[in-house]
Amino acid sequence: MGQLPLFFLVLLASVVTMPLARKTGVPQPVLMTLLGIVMAIVPQIPDVKIEPELILPLVLPPLIFAVARRSSVRYFKANARSILLLAVALVVVTTVAVAGTVHWLLPALPLAAAIAVGALVSPPDPVAAVAVAGSIGLPRRLVAILESEGLFNDVTAIVVYSLAIEAVVSGDFSVGHAALRFVLSAVLAVVVGVVLGWVNAKLADRLDDPTQQVALNLLVPFAAYTVAEEIHGSGVLAVVICALYLAERASDADAVAYRLVGNAFWEVVEILITGVAFGLIGLELATVLKEAGRGWTGFLGDAAVVIAVVVAVRLLWLLPAGWLSKKLRKNNEEDTPFSWRESVVLWWSGMRGVATVALALAIPLTLHSGADFPERGRLVFIAFSVVLF
Repeated sequence: MGQLPLFFLVLLASVVTMPLARKTGVPQPVLMTLLGIVMAIVPQIPDVKIEPELILPLVLPPLIFAVARRSSVRYFKANARSILLLAVALVVVTTVAVAGTVHWLLPALPLAAAIAVGALVSPPDPVAAVAVAGSIGLPRRLVAILESEGLFNDVTAIVVYSLAIEAVVSGDFSVGHAALRFVLSAVLAVVVGVVLGWVNAKLADRLDDPTQQVALNLLVPFAAYTVAEEIHGSGVLAVVICALYLAERASDADAVAYRLVGNAFWEVVEILITGVAFGLIGLELATVLKEAGRGWTGFLGDAAVVIAVVVAVRLLWLLPAGWLSKKLRKNNEEDTPFSWRESVVLWWSGMRGVATVALALAIPLTLHSGADFPERGRLVFIAFSVVLF
């Protein structure tokens, strides 16, 4: 079997597992991951071969765009505090905690490499969380918080990851330069997102057919991501800003036909790409184990410690953050969580997904000096273990 038949087989499985998930009560992302693992151990199924640098720009933009278009600027303004607590502060805290743990476990590993691992395992996946939340009937308010967290935590994590990887590969790192890059990346992303959103809206006004307008929208997330990355901005943030801009423009009564067609189209996109993304997690596991060789069993202890840190940090952050959010809430603000019960639900909704997998696989093979990237096999195994758990 070649790569193309394998791809279509995973696409078919993405559709077939939907009714199976409803009947069994097992979320579809979990079924697709398990199916990918089974396929990976079948001798007739070839190892999947996808260039790591293509995974993020091909998979992330449409998924992020599909989730972001269901939100609104009004919601973000009303819940900015809780979003910042989860999507920015929690990602940074998790990154620091995991980086410290990995550096303690592997003292010879450069600190920047440990930070890169912390960044890539820190962002929960909005697609996985929302898919599971929908299957169990979680209240819309909590689903919206998970979506908002997922939209912005990738931005924080990917920027930190990129700076850390650059420091390892080049052997040069400056805190001031990194902070400047972080701010500049966000500013450039906002500009790109708004400009492309405006251009898309103007072009869509000249298209009378809603189908043509949706087709135009399909190109926008890829364009926003690519342009932002080319000028050293955050591609993920550019996609989010662009989607929010277009969602506001499509809120008037004249856009009913467009919304009907668009909602159906993006739901199909989510089903197919989510299935492929989580099927890829299972399929790539075989490649990870081959890279690790027989020594993969020796990685289990390190992976278990990192998993424990990731899980514990989220809980220890959410409980006081929820209390603080309630204390600071004003009477005219929306009632965002956070009873302790809601905090526990949000805690266990922190599953990792395709962003973590893609960032792990994108770890370079070598440094600028020509030497192998330190402990790459072990680090990729740890990342995959967090996702599977």
